[in-house]
Amino acid sequence: MANLKGGSFEKQIRDANFRLAAFKEKRNGTNSNRTHSNALRIKRDGYFKDFKEFAEEQELEGKLNELMREERMSEFLEQRLQSINSFSAQEDYIRGWSGLVQGLQQSNISIDLDVGFFSEQVSIYKEEAIERGETFGEPKGS
Repeated sequence: MANLKGGSFEKQIRDANFRLAAFKEKRNGTNSNRTHSNALRIKRDGYFKDFKEFAEEQELEGKLNELMREERMSEFLEQRLQSINSFSAQEDYIRGWSGLVQGLQQSNISIDLDVGFFSEQVSIYKEEAIERGETFGEPKGS
């Protein structure tokens, strides 16, 4: 497995986006997490920029993919999701990261992070949402 190319986070983000961009790849019959639309590419670019800002605030150095380890991702998500109040928005953000990591791994980028980590994070934030009193499921008929 390879690392992201580039000496700066910006260049590494660009390399990751190039590797994820598979606009001409057919989706039928595949289970790929590579980018297939411009909207998804833009969303994933935002995820990378969020993580880049986190890494810079923490004064971390190295390759972004090597920094994406379980403990650090937990810290990052905790910090990032503090500003998101809705569980559904938090879940979307976490699941978006899961797809991004899977896509990078499918693009032969080395990331030492099991995607099951993201399901565990969703469970944690769901429990917190229940404690806040958010409800889930179908609304009851009147």
